[in-house]
Amino acid sequence: MDKPELKARCKKLEEYCKTHNVIRAILFGSQARGTANKKSDFDIIIIYNTEKGFFERYNDFKEVYPFFDNNLDLLLYTPTEWEVVKNRKFFIRAIKEGNIVYG
Repeated sequence: MDKPELKARCKKLEEYCKTHNVIRAILFGSQARGTANKKSDFDIIIIYNTEKGFFERYNDFKEVYPFFDNNLDLLLYTPTEWEVVKNRKFFIRAIKEGNIVYG
C-alpha cells in the first residue's frame, strides 16, 4: 500500500477517534514499518475510556473495520489496562515501531 492511501485510511480513523472517547490510537506492525505485503493486515492499539467489558468494546469500533477493508486487528484497552500491559515486550516494540494515529 502506498503512503498516501495509508495516510487517508489513518485520517478516517483519526476523525472517528475524536468522537469516541479515544485517548490514543497507534498503528503498528508491518503497515507502520513499511514492510506490508498484499496479505498484511492493519494492527492498531486503541486506548479509550469505557466501562464496557473486553469483548463488548469491539462493537464501539465496528464502523472502523471498513476503513481498513475489514482486515484489521484491533487491541482495545482502557487507560488502567494500558498501564498494566504497556511495559511488556510486545507493546514496547509496538510503540517503538508504531505511528501514533491519534492522541
